[in-house]
Amino acid sequence: MKNYIKSLICILLSVLLTACYTTQYIALEPQYNEIWKGKTKAEILRTFGVADRIESDGEGGSILVYEKYSVTTQSSSTGSGKATAYNNTYNNSVYVNSRAQNYTRTTENRNYKEFFINKDDICYHVRTNAVETQEVYKPGQTFGAVLLTLLGCGLMIGLAVLIGS
Repeated sequence: MKNYIKSLICILLSVLLTACYTTQYIALEPQYNEIWKGKTKAEILRTFGVADRIESDGEGGSILVYEKYSVTTQSSSTGSGKATAYNNTYNNSVYVNSRAQNYTRTTENRNYKEFFINKDDICYHVRTNAVETQEVYKPGQTFGAVLLTLLGCGLMIGLAVLIGS
């Protein structure tokens, strides 16, 4: 009976250990539309400041465009034995890679918010590519996780039998 309880505890622990966290990206456009639809142009300008650009909506209104461009250049070379730092000009972050390889990569991104304003200065639509990240717990949902669970169970049962004898 003592070995049975130990084995059961080990199995439960191994199942829990195969769970993982993943990052989920949530589009913020629906929330922006919910918050800003019906607001005045003045309220938007008060909150976000002067738009980077103003375009016509083709129906007598305008589109307030707020945008931020980022350019990330990553480069690396082997032979020096030193880590390579990456400079991200968008959020002033520095990333370090200790496993350097020969390459250079440049990535350009455009982050935007576009507020569609009708001729009466009322917002009727918002378009954005803004996202929010959220860590999501997903217990062992992949085939690999199931295999790890089974392997872990077998090892834990074997360990429990050895400890109990």
